[in-house]
Amino acid sequence: MNDRKNYKRIIPCCLAAALTAAAAVPAYASPDFAYTQEKWATLKDNIMEYDELADLVHEYNPTVQNNRVEYQDYYDKDQDDISNEYFKKAADAADAVQYPNDEDGGYAAKYADAMMAEVTIRSMRQQGLDNLDDGEIKGMTFARTEASTVQSVQKSMIAYNQYQLQLKQARENRKYLEAVYNSVQTKAQAGVVTQSDVLTAKQNMLDVDTTIAQLERSLQDTRQSLCVATGWRYDAEPEIRSIPQANLSAISELNPSADKETALAANYTLKINERKLNNSQDKTSTQKLQIAINDNRQKINSDIDLAYNAILQAQVSYQQALAELDVETKNMETANRKRQSGSISDLQYLQQENAYVQKQVNAELRNIDLFQAMETYQWNVKGFGSSV
Repeated sequence: MNDRKNYKRIIPCCLAAALTAAAAVPAYASPDFAYTQEKWATLKDNIMEYDELADLVHEYNPTVQNNRVEYQDYYDKDQDDISNEYFKKAADAADAVQYPNDEDGGYAAKYADAMMAEVTIRSMRQQGLDNLDDGEIKGMTFARTEASTVQSVQKSMIAYNQYQLQLKQARENRKYLEAVYNSVQTKAQAGVVTQSDVLTAKQNMLDVDTTIAQLERSLQDTRQSLCVATGWRYDAEPEIRSIPQANLSAISELNPSADKETALAANYTLKINERKLNNSQDKTSTQKLQIAINDNRQKINSDIDLAYNAILQAQVSYQQALAELDVETKNMETANRKRQSGSISDLQYLQQENAYVQKQVNAELRNIDLFQAMETYQWNVKGFGSSV
């Protein structure tokens, strides 16, 4: 059963097209030709896939939809139009302010309300005077919000996959620790170990039980967050697919020097500040914006370097995890041969099996870390770094 909410759908195309057009065209409901029939079918099915997240957010996310509706009021307005809206709201509010007479009941409270209204009115007037926004800036701001939402949803799906693997690790460890506990109990009955050893073995089990419960809760919370952000009911049960594997061959093709230029040209915070600078006529605002723009440029360049170094570090960690898994795989093969010959105990075998699963899952987690590092780098290149 498809548990999607029947959200109103607005604006055609994928995220990239939306970002390109956000400051130039008004929003309309998504027509059928916004996607192919096959694409619409995948967006409307009860399966959540990583590669679909941008389109799911674009079509179904409530915040993104509300922003797009709000943008219809701004897309063709210039700076003066938006400033005048603040002045009009201030004037309307001023007309509505009423100070009480001394004889009125609740005089103090009514007088305080009127004073607060005056503060709000002054704030709106100042916003009108300080305003540097226009329709283009509003469009870029909403586009940046959409991209930020997509980033957040992607991170949630990555975290969901990580929790699943960590839960697998914890459950495998629980199985082994239960066997250890049973073995220690037997030894205690034979007087080989103390009661303290039994309590320690039991506590180890309880600690893993706590970890399992925490991971199960994190999985449920993350699932609900993903569902709400992509158009399902919070309590829906869509099939959440695994994220893609890290593309190792793509690492050697990265070019941080060239990508910095791309990031500078694409960064929305930088473009918004440059647009505001163009609109600014106040000396103080102009100076502040020039400082902000210089800072933006420095952070954008720095973010590319940091993101690239994070990829290289994650790659080394992944390669190390694979090497450790290779060793544990050989140990597992040896344990299997010993089990067939009867030269290994059940507990020893479980210990080796647990060690193998831990290394196997660790390699998968390090692959996810590498994938996430590469995604972060690409978001920086596309103009949506975390620092600006």
